[in-house]
Formats: sequence, structure tokens, C-alpha cells
Amino acid sequence: MKLVKRCKGSKVYEDDFIRLILIERGAIRGEHVHPKEETLYLISGKSNLIIEDKKIRLNSPSKILIPKNTSHIIKSITDSIIIEKLE
Repeated sequence: MKLVKRCKGSKVYEDDFIRLILIERGAIRGEHVHPKEETLYLISGKSNLIIEDKKIRLNSPSKILIPKNTSHIIKSITDSIIIEKLE
């Protein structure tokens, strides 16, 4: 895996198949969309996922499907490990 993005409080690694996100407590992965459907796996930790205007509390382990072209934000409550897979 290759480190592709480093922001305050998070690191993003990816390869041809998945994206691994290490996100610190209190960090926010800003609003974004993907052109493909996304499966998000919260491997460890707790986070709030905001899909459009709906807030969803995720506790690990969790899996959620995010439709393509849907705006979403991740707000980490604790240090968390997230895997994203674009379909």
C-alpha cells in the first residue's frame, strides 16, 4: 500500500483494490463524493458518518454501503481504522 494523503489527524493509504484510513480521535474526513458505490468498513474505533444530512453512529466492527455520488463526512470519535472499497 502507498501513502497517498496525509491530513491533520489522518493518513490515507491505497492500492488497486482498497483504501485504508487511519484517523485520530476528533479528526474529520471532510465532505466528499465518489463516482462509484462505496463500502465502508469500520475495523476499530467509533465514528459518526454523515450521509447527506443524516448522522449515523458507527461502532466497530461496522459495515455500511454509501451510494455513488452521495455526499458524506466521517467524524472520528476515537482513534479509528477504516477500510473503503469502491465498487
